[in-house]
Amino acid sequence: MTQVLGLLLAMILGMVGFGGYTSADEGAPPDPGPPAARIGTLLVSWDEGSVPGLQDYPEFRSTPRLITTEAELDRLMDSEPLGADLAVLAAVDLEESVLVVGGYHACQEQGSVWGDGSTVWFDALVPPEKEGILCAWSPFTVDVFEVPRSYFGDVPSLVTPPWEGQI
Repeated sequence: MTQVLGLLLAMILGMVGFGGYTSADEGAPPDPGPPAARIGTLLVSWDEGSVPGLQDYPEFRSTPRLITTEAELDRLMDSEPLGADLAVLAAVDLEESVLVVGGYHACQEQGSVWGDGSTVWFDALVPPEKEGILCAWSPFTVDVFEVPRSYFGDVPSLVTPPWEGQI
């Protein structure tokens, strides 16, 4: 029995690394960069349950995009499938804010806009309390967020979420 306990202890210490990580041994751990935070305000959300054929429109299928000009906003509001009251979008002052439009299939996912002080991105993530819930249908969903221009540098732009392609 003592041999089994000794072997088990040796295996555990081998897995966790006896002595642990020390900066003197391998240098300091890499800087993960500034922490990300959710930014912006969700103004409107549409899904296939309320707007049939939503994913068939190319302006929503593509990657997340920015609306920075009145002409772009007019094109969004003229999109045939929406038909809903778009007064909340028309009221946005594009001198002070931009709109982030992102489409995704939503089971338990929720769209959100993130910033880390230097970059801004859109992503749809499952909140921890809803992980593991299975859905019979994941309707295509489009969210529109208002984000103050102050979150962007000189020229508003979106980047791919930092974790995409890291698996």
